[in-house]
Amino acid sequence: MVTQRSALWEATHTGLFASVYWAVWGIAVGLAVAAFAWGTTEHRMVTGYIVMGVVVAQIVASRLVARRIQRRRDAERGGDTERGRSSG
Repeated sequence: MVTQRSALWEATHTGLFASVYWAVWGIAVGLAVAAFAWGTTEHRMVTGYIVMGVVVAQIVASRLVARRIQRRRDAERGGDTERGRSSG
């Protein structure tokens, strides 16, 4: 049985975007670990805000890439959902 992966899974696990996604995530986690291990309270607070910003940016970016992947899949199947919605 072939399992169809979700567009969001494909966005975060395949291709160039996935490589950048996980590299940025690794840097953010490394920064957080270093700040909490050796930083002052101010460093920890700033790092917390940076990591939260990275998480939000990655969520938004991965959703946008997943939407593009889903549109490509729909176009390959011949069912352009954008055209179908606007005409109804």
